[in-house]
Amino acid sequence: MLLCHDPSQGYILFQCQDCGDAVTVHTSCNSRLCPSCGRRMTEDWANRIKNILLTCPHRHCVFTLPVELWSLMKNDRKLIAIAFSKLLDVVMNVFRHQNKGVEITPGITAVLHTFGEDMKFNVHFHCLITCGGINPSGNWVDLDFFFFEGLRKVWQYHILSAIKASLPKNRQNNIFIDKLFKDHPKGFYVWAKDTVNNSKNLLKYIARYVRHPAIAQSRILSFDGRTVTFICNKGEKGERVISMHVLEFLLALTQHIPPKGFQLIKHLGLYANRSRRKYATVICMFKRKLKLIQKKLFTSTKRCKLCNGPMKIMEIFPPTDPPRHLLLSSYAGQQRLR
Repeated sequence: MLLCHDPSQGYILFQCQDCGDAVTVHTSCNSRLCPSCGRRMTEDWANRIKNILLTCPHRHCVFTLPVELWSLMKNDRKLIAIAFSKLLDVVMNVFRHQNKGVEITPGITAVLHTFGEDMKFNVHFHCLITCGGINPSGNWVDLDFFFFEGLRKVWQYHILSAIKASLPKNRQNNIFIDKLFKDHPKGFYVWAKDTVNNSKNLLKYIARYVRHPAIAQSRILSFDGRTVTFICNKGEKGERVISMHVLEFLLALTQHIPPKGFQLIKHLGLYANRSRRKYATVICMFKRKLKLIQKKLFTSTKRCKLCNGPMKIMEIFPPTDPPRHLLLSSYAGQQRLR
């Protein structure tokens, strides 16, 4: 990942067939954790789900968990899966309350994040929720208003009840759960203010805010082969600069790699496969006109930036040995950690 777009990893020489201008394109690492490749993968993912999302308004909600649960979930990823499974129940519970007791099934695309701005383990869920849903009669019901206070308390109740049921039944765990109820009387914080009304911008919104790498490339200020320096934005506290040894940085980054087969994205409610078949008639009323500009690097339609002429691959250079300074800094870091 550190050698992404490095000449030592190979590159391709393109030449314009009209004006003769030559361009060198370095190969990428294709790692999801890489800031550059992760962004491209996010855009590709957003483009793939364009046939799932409806063109109705969506609410962007972030369901958070208190710091007391982070280390518990880091050591037992099963608890994260349990929290993931409660998102639909929570939203439907609140929607039912707002619709005078009548059940409404919304569409939810939920994405798990385990990282904060400083890359510490911080479990939270980014969700795009339809502003409305389908009632038992098969009709669409608009719900522009979200009952935020109720959403927080319902989220807390479902999470703590599920975690309590999964933990060993003893006095210590009962005290732990009861304390979380007592210390958070208003429930667990849910950020739910942004509404995306323009379907044309919906996928761009997803790519930028909902599914992105642990650290954006724009936040990395420098890397000298030994130290990584990046910006951390802590909201009201403003920006601060953090410097880490490259091995410490990689350890912080790799802790967010999920276990094999672990789901990071779920489509719930109307967006689940079974529901899309069941409510196909109603869903088809929403014409899907979402569009995302493709940003493919290696395609046969690559054009010259000077004259817009067709570019042709002239030569492919294979990988060579990594730069010596990276090997030396990595070795030195390993010696210090022993």
